[in-house]
Amino acid sequence: MRHIRSSEPGTMLDRVVPFTLGVMVFLECLILLASLIWL
Repeated sequence: MRHIRSSEPGTMLDRVVPFTLGVMVFLECLILLASLIWL
């Protein structure tokens, strides 16, 4: 495994951005499912 240095902010952004996008898509899917169930 490659040692990740804290002096590289690019690696953190490359990990945080896809994670936040995945969470947003997951939340949108949950909202759509909830609306379909309640309606």
